[in-house]
Amino acid sequence: MLWFISALGTAVCFGVNNTLFKWGALQHLSKVCIQLFFYWISFFILLLFTLIKGSFEFHILPILTGALIGILNANGNIQMSKAFEKGPASMTSTIIAMNTVIVVIAHPYYFLNPFL
Repeated sequence: MLWFISALGTAVCFGVNNTLFKWGALQHLSKVCIQLFFYWISFFILLLFTLIKGSFEFHILPILTGALIGILNANGNIQMSKAFEKGPASMTSTIIAMNTVIVVIAHPYYFLNPFL
């Protein structure tokens, strides 16, 4: 049941992100500004949750890793929106959705035993 709640939460977050992109496009806002707004709000929500829970610990490696992941994710979202502007949605969505399949297939464990 936990996987379902996680999947539902992820779907809601992606929906909010895409809604922000659509709204920003209608308002002629920069994609970079929209992404920065989205990630700053997410960062502050996560920081608030961590502080309320009382489990905040400062370690540089997770902070740098999270920053790198955030930067790469924001760049990917910006590139995705540019792809939707330039190409047909049916082709673009299919190619973008293949990223998860590529990651699973590229995992080293899959090469060791592909039939599991």
